[in-house]
Amino acid sequence: RARAKGRAPKLSTAALSNQLEKMWGGAYGQAPQQQQSQVPQLPSVQAVLDEMYQMGTLMPGDLDFNVQSSLRQLPEPQGYEVAQKFKEANTGGIRNKSAFLSNVIKRIRDTVPAGMGGGMPMGGMAAGGGGGG
Repeated sequence: RARAKGRAPKLSTAALSNQLEKMWGGAYGQAPQQQQSQVPQLPSVQAVLDEMYQMGTLMPGDLDFNVQSSLRQLPEPQGYEVAQKFKEANTGGIRNKSAFLSNVIKRIRDTVPAGMGGGMPMGGMAAGGGGGG
């Protein structure tokens, strides 16, 4: 009898699904229809995240508030790069997607010098900087 005391009751798949629907307020296993971010993201970043939600590679609750905030604080070119790298990664076996994304953000931040914002044009001359005479 001592063994049965710690066991949870067995539930059918339908009963479990119904319980999850009640807890989550929606149909379990259905793709979300609205934006899932708690923190509003820049449009290009949100578009990548929305693709991941639609594909089912990202689920509601996968990204915690802190990592969403960190992503939002990046300049748009860096935020988009982070979102793309996250999308391209094989996230199927990753248990903690927030920690994974946090590490991607850290790597991107470490590669761009402070204050650069990731949006500097490359190899151009200053306006009006011609020589001539």
